[in-house]
Amino acid sequence: MNYADQGYRMLGLFRYWNMIEYYYPYKDIIGEDWDSVFLEFLTA
Repeated sequence: MNYADQGYRMLGLFRYWNMIEYYYPYKDIIGEDWDSVFLEFLTA
């Protein structure tokens, strides 16, 4: 796999975001709006 490929990086971002969004029990302690964090890294 070529991790420099934008598609793989985006897939990794989606997977990580979903793990935190749906399975992390302390998401309310993060202190940031998780949706805005996603958009910040999506545009990077």
